[in-house]
Amino acid sequence: MRESVEREDVGKSRAASERRGGFIHNLDKVTTSFFVTNFPDDASTEDLWKLFVKYGRVGEVYIPKKLDIRGRRFGFVKFKEVKEVEM
Repeated sequence: MRESVEREDVGKSRAASERRGGFIHNLDKVTTSFFVTNFPDDASTEDLWKLFVKYGRVGEVYIPKKLDIRGRRFGFVKFKEVKEVEM
């Protein structure tokens, strides 16, 4: 499942927003996030990053320490740009 998110800097001046700059901070504006699960227990954020970078410009990978309701690991991969891919 893919979710596009657009966010505005609420309560911040435009100048403050522009000063932040940088790729990671710009992810707050427009990103595409993917929920991922069913990966090995020993997989790290770096492993997922390497796996997903071929599908677009990865901005962040997050794997929480807690498990889902079925006791499995899960994570999120946040993209700035996603390529069209046929599987």
